[in-house]
Amino acid sequence: MFLFPWHPAGCPAVVGLLLCGLATATWAAPADPPLSLPAAQAIALTQQPLLQALEAERRALGDTAIAARQLPDPQMMAAVSGLPANGDDAGRLDRERMSQLSLSLQQTFPGAGKRQARGNQADAEAAVRAAQHAATTRDIRQAVALDWLALWRAQRQRMLTAEQRVVVDTQVESAAIAVRSGGDGRQALLLAARVAAGRQQDQLAAADQAVARAQRALGRWIGEAAQRPLSDDLPALPAVLPLAQAQARLATHPALRALRAVQAVRSAEADFARADYRPDWRAELGVGYRPAFSELVTLRVGVDLPVFTARRQDRRLAAALAGGDAAQARLDDLHRRLSAALALAHDEATRLAARLNHYDTTLLADGEARVAAALAGWQAGRDDLDGVLSARRDLLDLRLARLALQHDHAARLVELESLGATTAPDVRNPTP
Repeated sequence: MFLFPWHPAGCPAVVGLLLCGLATATWAAPADPPLSLPAAQAIALTQQPLLQALEAERRALGDTAIAARQLPDPQMMAAVSGLPANGDDAGRLDRERMSQLSLSLQQTFPGAGKRQARGNQADAEAAVRAAQHAATTRDIRQAVALDWLALWRAQRQRMLTAEQRVVVDTQVESAAIAVRSGGDGRQALLLAARVAAGRQQDQLAAADQAVARAQRALGRWIGEAAQRPLSDDLPALPAVLPLAQAQARLATHPALRALRAVQAVRSAEADFARADYRPDWRAELGVGYRPAFSELVTLRVGVDLPVFTARRQDRRLAAALAGGDAAQARLDDLHRRLSAALALAHDEATRLAARLNHYDTTLLADGEARVAAALAGWQAGRDDLDGVLSARRDLLDLRLARLALQHDHAARLVELESLGATTAPDVRNPTP
């Protein structure tokens, strides 16, 4: 049974609403230059306090390493000794042979192995910050890319939803014309069309909400630049490497390099613990002034006695070695997690690409052919307008479904690029 059984010649206003509305729903004049994905990543990397903090920490640890290899500062000591405190000689230095003013210098000589181990430990900590900087940079690039894709999808979903609203509004207008020409029997059809229009209005509001939410998420990284319009098309998608080759390249992932740098820190801590078994030395040279007698020269030499190693040095070495074992375990665990994430993203990217191809070669072509056939039938007077609107609405649903697939596929490719599983170059500073 046809819903609206009249010829197109009798409803030119409906045709104008449908065609002109669809045109205006898909056109907007951009006020700002489009924000591309590489440009958004560049802005995020140049305005990121976390990266600046890691770089500052790396420089600080580099300076610490230089200082750690030096001898400690010498100490100067002055003293008055053997001074009479009472009687006629109180406060006089020329009465007692033991009375003197002394001035001495003392220098501690930690073992060269200890100083080198301290410096190596600070160098290793600096290397950790450098590796964390590279890992954080990659994480930020991935987060920005995913947020950019989310905003890109939200904006295009909003555009398609606006097109659907035009179709529903056309259906309401058609129902109103049918009521005016066909009597009270079509009142229910008009009410149903109005309900559908109200639901479509809510979906449009939800689409606006999704756009605003996605802009705020992207704004966390790039600030006000998130308000700029995005490029209409996705950037060129990188080619995915075979899974075996991608797994082999996983060892160079910055997060794994950061944990290897932590292992180096634990190794330096163990080296320092071993060096702590060797004692530190100190020497003191002093001169004593006695007004009525000859000056005195004092030389003292001291050495630590590490005789209780079971409770100190042994425990420190055991703790450092246990820290090394923990770092190795964390490295193994992270490699497993990254390997599993790589296999999952690789499989999903392959499946999503196949599904996208099915949409592009079959479903969308069939949907467009259905719209053309329904329009031809309506223009020939064989079918009603509802068939055209239904075909158009279903085609928009197909495009929304394809948009979701396109977004998910691009997101998987972003994850694979972050895991080093694509052929895309690591462009870090494109022009915003």
